[in-house]
Amino acid sequence: MADVKASADEPGARIGSGGAGMRNAWMVLALGVVGVVIGIVVWRSSGGAAAEAPEPLQRFRAAIAAECKLDAFGQPADERLIAAYNGSSRMQLVITEQLGMLKRGQASCDQIVKVLKSVNYPVE
Repeated sequence: MADVKASADEPGARIGSGGAGMRNAWMVLALGVVGVVIGIVVWRSSGGAAAEAPEPLQRFRAAIAAECKLDAFGQPADERLIAAYNGSSRMQLVITEQLGMLKRGQASCDQIVKVLKSVNYPVE
């Protein structure tokens, strides 16, 4: 084998001879694409439109509006309530229990509102 010494002045003598400028340009382009993809995923997961309340919460609000004649419960749930409901297993349990009690006639509207306030359900 012959001893071949590559001179630093010869083009193509280095590994990765594309140069730092080209490599940096590709990295910036790749990061930009990743950023756009992440942005689209976040935007779509936040639901470009208003979030819809989970079905058990909707049933509960409809029952309270009908049985207790509380108009505020007849309106669509706001995002703050939906987030509180989704983030609290205790609130979910209380709402399920109160709906059952209301349907069986075991709880008054005043009792239900009091219990809702105990789990930070925004009741006016």
